[in-house]
Amino acid sequence: MEIFFDRSKILEIKKNTKINRIILLNFFLQFFLILGLMMRPAIASEYQVDIGWVPGFISEYNNSQTYIADSSGKIITHFGGRNAAGGGLGTGVQNSPKADFQTPSSMLVTWLSFKDGNFWQAKIALPKKEISKLLDEEIQGTFVSKPYQKVRRYDKIIVNVGPEGKVYIFLGGADTKLIGEYQGHKIDIPWETHIENTWSSSPAQPITKEQYVKRVQESSKNIIKKSEQFNEKIFHPIKWKLNLNQPEKLIAYTAKMMNGEDQTVLNNFDQITLNSIPKLFIFDVEEGKGKSRYRVTLDSDIYSFFYENFNSNDLVNFNMNFHSPNEANLYLEQGAKKVEFEKIDIEEMRM
Repeated sequence: MEIFFDRSKILEIKKNTKINRIILLNFFLQFFLILGLMMRPAIASEYQVDIGWVPGFISEYNNSQTYIADSSGKIITHFGGRNAAGGGLGTGVQNSPKADFQTPSSMLVTWLSFKDGNFWQAKIALPKKEISKLLDEEIQGTFVSKPYQKVRRYDKIIVNVGPEGKVYIFLGGADTKLIGEYQGHKIDIPWETHIENTWSSSPAQPITKEQYVKRVQESSKNIIKKSEQFNEKIFHPIKWKLNLNQPEKLIAYTAKMMNGEDQTVLNNFDQITLNSIPKLFIFDVEEGKGKSRYRVTLDSDIYSFFYENFNSNDLVNFNMNFHSPNEANLYLEQGAKKVEFEKIDIEEMRM
C-alpha cells in the first residue's frame, strides 16, 4: 500500500513548530528579564561617603566597624580609617569610592574621640526614601560655576561625629542638607583590635591607647580648644528668609548656615524659608539692565543677636538695604520689630 504525504502540510507543520519555538523562547527571555529586574537591588545615583568631625572633637574612625548597609543588613561599603578628617559641620574628606551604590538603610559608626579618650559607637536607621529622593535631585548650577547646566544637588553622604557620642549625618554636593542627629554610646574595643581594624600598618614602636590619645591631644591643643565654642542649640530650627530693597531685584541666593547646611534658593523667594541661622549669603541681583553678585559675611555674634531680639518660633525677615555697591545695611524684622545687625562684611563678586 502506498502512503502519500501532502508536502504543503508538512511544510506548514514545520513552520508552525518554528513559530511556537520562537514564541516560547521570547516568553522565557521576557520572564527571566523581569525576574532579573525584580531581584536586582535598587541602585541609587552615584555617591561617596565623606567623614569629618565637629570643630574641636577630633576623632579617628574604626574602619572595620564603620559602614553603611542595605535593608537586608548587607554591607554596601566601609569607610573610616586613620586619616586626618577635617573639622567642620557639614564637611569632611572623601573616604569611600564614588560609585553607584545602593541607597543605604542603616549605618554603623565607630570612632575614637581624642576629646575624651573614649570609643563610641552609633547604630543608625537612615531615612532611605528621603535619601534616595534627594540623591536624584538636580538644581541649576548657578553657584557652582555651571550657571547654564543642571547639576546634582547632592552626591555625598557626610558623617560628622561630635560631643558625647553625637553623630550628625548630611547629604552634600552643590548644597548641603542635614539629614539627622543621632546618639551613640561608649564601647570597649581592645586596643590591638582597633589598630588592626584602622591603621594601615602596626606602629614601629608599641604604643598604648592612653599614650596615643595623650600624644594627639598635646599636638592638637588648638584644634581641641575649639570644642569649647560648640553650641548644640544651633540645631534648633528657626524660620527666616532673605529680602532685598527696591529697586534691586533678587534673582537667586545661596546661604551657609551655622548648623552646617548650605542651601540654594532660585525662585519662590517669598515662600521658601530656611531653618538655621545664616552666617554667609551669596546672592545675585538685577540692577537696571545689569546683574551683580554679592557676598555678605555675618559676624558670629549673629547667633546671640538673633535670640536676644526674636522669637525663634516665628518667621524673621533678613532685609538687605543697598545704598550703593559694597555698601548696605542688614535689618532683621519680625512683626513690628526691626533691628539692624551692623557686623557684616559685604563685597561684590565676579559672576
